[in-house]
Formats: sequence, structure tokens, C-alpha cells
Amino acid sequence: MVETPKVLPTQIANLEAFLEEETIQRERPKRTPRRQRHTFSTDEEFCNDPEEWERRREAKRQANPTRRNQPSLFARATAALARRDYSRKELDRKLSRALKEGETYDMVTEVLDRLESAGYLSDERFAETRARVRSRTLGDARIRRELRQSGVSSEHVEAAMEEIEEPEEVRAYRIWKRRFDELPKDRKERDRQIRFLMYRGFSMGAISRVISGRVEIFDE
Repeated sequence: MVETPKVLPTQIANLEAFLEEETIQRERPKRTPRRQRHTFSTDEEFCNDPEEWERRREAKRQANPTRRNQPSLFARATAALARRDYSRKELDRKLSRALKEGETYDMVTEVLDRLESAGYLSDERFAETRARVRSRTLGDARIRRELRQSGVSSEHVEAAMEEIEEPEEVRAYRIWKRRFDELPKDRKERDRQIRFLMYRGFSMGAISRVISGRVEIFDE
């Protein structure tokens, strides 16, 4: 006679708990995976036509005129100035090229006037900053030309040039030294070095002193 194995009370309890959990899992409705779930409003139907979808979005925008779909002209101007300084002419050109529906050039002028009055837009500050940065690689003539092309007045241009700390010949020497570091030995090499410095806007006086070895920088 085969002896029946004894079942402990704890094993019975565990089995009953397992069967109860299995029953609950079978009766619980299956959830749709998150990626597959989509809810539509009562007046919305699925649409896979891009043109029709855009038409519906535009209809919603028209139905809700208080919704801001794009930054204002003033907001776009201040965002541009937050990234770097602009002259008035540069910012005028930037904003005018990207006018949105309902915006006019008169509005651009009004925004620029507001920014100037608040001190956010300043040709004087722009000229000083640009001249200081460009003086590291360019001569005075090239810097003046760039500032005038940016719409800066002659008064602000000359004031900015006076703020450049190093003389032009010293700046020319630094540029020359990085490129050549050796005085020309013949006419061909001399002409090549002259063209290099002239292209960067340095005066012939500064260039002549550099290529003849008459410029000294004591901190080097």
C-alpha cells in the first residue's frame, strides 16, 4: 500500500493564495500598451493625411485666438540681443527679413526705438565690442570698414577705435609672427608678406615697420 505524503498547513495556505491570484489575473481586463493607446475627443477622428491634419490644427488655432503660436516681434528682437550685440541696422535687417503675418516694417521701427530707449540696443556699445574683438586679427582700415557696413556712425566708429589698447603696428606684428616669424629675404617673399597684412586691413606704415624688423614687443 502506497503511503500518501503529508501536506503541511503552510503549503495549503500558499497554494490557496496562488490560486486566488491566478483567478484575479484571468478576470482582470488586459491593458493596451502605452504606445498603442490614443484617445480622441468627441469631434476628433484619426487622420493620416498631413494636409488634412494641418487644416484641422489651423482650425483649432483660429477657434482659440488667445493662444500664442509664435513669439512676438519684440520677443524675437530681445532674444537676438541676448545672444550678441547688434547694431541698429543689423537688427533692423534681421527682423525685416523674417516678418510674420500681421507684422509690418513700422512695427520693426517701433521695436527698435523701444530697445534703444531701454538701453538694450546701442550702436556705441556694439562698435566698441566689435572693434575690440576684431582688433585681434584685423587692422584699423578693415575694422572701420566693417563698422560702417554695419550702419555705425563715423562718430561711434572713431570712438571705438580709440578704445583699442594696442597700437596697430603691434597687432600687425603679432599676426605676422604667427604666420611667418622670419623677415623676408627677397622681393617675392616681401611682397607676399605685404599682401597678407594688407588683406587684413593694416596700414602700409605699420606693415613697413613690421617687415623691416622695427617693431619690438617687450612682453615676449
